[in-house]
Amino acid sequence: MRLIILGLLFSLLAGCVSGPVVSESNLKKAAEENAKLGLAYMRQGRNERALHKLRKAIKQDPENADAHQYLAVLYGKLNRPEDAERHFQAALKNMPDTSLSSRVAAVRNNYAVFLCKQKRYEEADKYFDMVSNDPLYQSRGRLFENMALCEQDKGDMHQAERLFIKALKLNPKSRKSLLGLAQINYDKGLNDQAQIYLNKVLKYSAHNAESLWLAILIERRRGDAERVANYSIRLKSKYPDSKETQMLKQLESQDSR
Repeated sequence: MRLIILGLLFSLLAGCVSGPVVSESNLKKAAEENAKLGLAYMRQGRNERALHKLRKAIKQDPENADAHQYLAVLYGKLNRPEDAERHFQAALKNMPDTSLSSRVAAVRNNYAVFLCKQKRYEEADKYFDMVSNDPLYQSRGRLFENMALCEQDKGDMHQAERLFIKALKLNPKSRKSLLGLAQINYDKGLNDQAQIYLNKVLKYSAHNAESLWLAILIERRRGDAERVANYSIRLKSKYPDSKETQMLKQLESQDSR
């Protein structure tokens, strides 16, 4: 009798320790929710929270392609290219290209942008071409804009200009494309044309560090010291840690010599 009672006690204790069993389908659903939360946090700039949620999603479901893709993009922003590469590859592996797919194309588009930032231009072009040839991918404006930014990074301004114009035909309010064309025209010495594109940017959105820096360059070339001073104060006060503020300080240091 004593042995039977002890056996029952051990059985009860074992049940308490093991806890409830979570089904695979529930884990997949939880992973999907955490992936969505991670993306939302990333869009809000709350990168630490995003990182936590996306890692949790992958732990719950290692084959969740969306979580891998979002984490790849986040790691790219955090300047962790090796981690970004690993998760882009995992996203593509777990999102098999059995047929043409807008979801696969979206991952390839983001991967191409990452490759371009890593100066891996031939690989970037390969993935951009795949997206271009996918008739199911609808975000053509975004694709042309990303391709233009890559060409700009390569130094091929003619191609960049052509692609920015194609992107604007599909999305006339695109800030990146308008700023890209403003910068290209400034570099070509076409101040008035650069200002036209910059004015279009400001018609749809407020100044940011990039547009303030371009405004400073345009007004310096015009010789308008008052406007240069005004834009410079705004850039340094609103975006003290930006690369544009660092470039401005270098320019001011050269001027003072």
